[in-house]
Amino acid sequence: MFVTVPTPSIDPLLKLPKKRRMAIAERLWLSVAAGQIAPVPSAHRKTGSARLAAYQSGQSKPVSHDEMMRKLRVRRTVSRWSRYPRSSKISKAR
Repeated sequence: MFVTVPTPSIDPLLKLPKKRRMAIAERLWLSVAAGQIAPVPSAHRKTGSARLAAYQSGQSKPVSHDEMMRKLRVRRTVSRWSRYPRSSKISKAR
């Protein structure tokens, strides 16, 4: 036999202003995520530290989100087609 637990309605919460709903959502999320921090492997820490040091010293430069997405799209397109080498017959026909 299954017992159904009544769920309280969230309708009153949905009527609150957006900022208040966001604050409540954040508190709920933090209450769920509390104490659930995943350990960071030492190799990842070293990589992060090295990249931060390179940025702070000026060896690497920040890239805008738009520029990074453009580079990723180009890389993805190139790698997608580079998996399929042209056969010599097709290449000669072109």
